[in-house]
Amino acid sequence: MSSGNATMTRSPDDVGYVPWMTHRISALVLVGLLALHLGVQLYPGYGFVALRVWGVYGPMLDLTLGLVLLHGVLGVRSTVLGTALSPGVKTTLVRAVALVAVVLFGYRLLG
Repeated sequence: MSSGNATMTRSPDDVGYVPWMTHRISALVLVGLLALHLGVQLYPGYGFVALRVWGVYGPMLDLTLGLVLLHGVLGVRSTVLGTALSPGVKTTLVRAVALVAVVLFGYRLLG
């Protein structure tokens, strides 16, 4: 494998268009949510405290966790698809990671 291939981004042809776009969009949304989270935590005097007052900060954290888990699962999926594992092992591995993500998200929402 050449060093040029190690830095290439997986293309939609390799991983599927919908997961590829979802992975990128979730990254962009997470940057915005991180900025809001940091604003609430570090700069409450600049109006960010309104997110807590309006009651949207808790659901925003739930959304952030969901997007982090989705982004992680799609990243693992993309990486696993690029390996030389058998298709059955790839499917099992991706499903196991997705199941862990769903359990963690469910625990956060219900617990």
